[in-house]
Amino acid sequence: MPKSSRLSTGARRRMKEIALRMQSRMRKLGYSQERLSDICSIKAGEIFSESDQPTLRRDRIAKILMNLQHRQGSSAATTISDAELLILSRSLRCSVEWLSGRGLDEDPVVWNVLTEPERGTHLLQLIEEYEDRAAESTVWSEYLLCSFTTEEFMIAFHHAHFGEMDTAGVTKDKRELVEFFNATGRARRKRVLKPNRSFTFTSLICDSELRSIANGEGVYRSIKRGARKATFEHITHILQDAALKMNLVIVDIEKIGRSKAAWRDYETVGVMGELFSLWNYHSGTIGWSENARYVNHQRNLINEMKNHAICKNTEETVRYIGRLAASL
Repeated sequence: MPKSSRLSTGARRRMKEIALRMQSRMRKLGYSQERLSDICSIKAGEIFSESDQPTLRRDRIAKILMNLQHRQGSSAATTISDAELLILSRSLRCSVEWLSGRGLDEDPVVWNVLTEPERGTHLLQLIEEYEDRAAESTVWSEYLLCSFTTEEFMIAFHHAHFGEMDTAGVTKDKRELVEFFNATGRARRKRVLKPNRSFTFTSLICDSELRSIANGEGVYRSIKRGARKATFEHITHILQDAALKMNLVIVDIEKIGRSKAAWRDYETVGVMGELFSLWNYHSGTIGWSENARYVNHQRNLINEMKNHAICKNTEETVRYIGRLAASL
């Protein structure tokens, strides 16, 4: 019997990765093979004409999942088409890129949320997947994350922030960005502010940004004083609630030159343990990676930032925020 080629070994590895992710989503959604097959039939009809529809019957799904077995046997699927991946991803409520393991490649995955509105659902699935697996989420952000703001502040900030963005004069793009990030922010606030969830949540932000909020400077000048003060009070409340497992690391902007310079094109950079990294650019475009090189590089930069925290613990952070609130 001839030895397996590198290509066949790579193909087997790819099929196993797809099968692992299929199984993970099926368990998450409570799908049996029969149930998944039924949903695939519906999605195939929505995407393709009747003559072009690929068939994902239960036996085909079973053959794909056979790649999880130590000895796959001759019946295990050895290939999967792009059309099948598309139908499976729609049925499993995830992206084709994640389902096919594209995030493990050296090049990151980049999404334009204006041209691909379904990316909101895909983004939330990714974050939830890796927060649960890593049991931690750490995010540096140029601005306050939505979970640390009130609803009123979040909406006002998105309008002000994207209103100032240069989108070639196309106001429709700005409205869509506002709507996308408002919807994503609401979903994140609901998940992150749930008591006793499975993961800790840590946000890093520069002290200068918090002072700008207090002073109503820059992008915050159009946000009402009451909304800015209410957000500081909200931060204090969630940090003091131990069941929320929230941390806010305030870093000294004068001491994080290397880390800040590395992220000059980004608004946020987040890591979920050593498994996943996610970022968004100033344009609103989103990038992500499961590649260890990307994840570890960004994780190391975040850890460098933590070394320059101006508050050593939650108590000190609460006092710092309290002083800002009192200045309003």
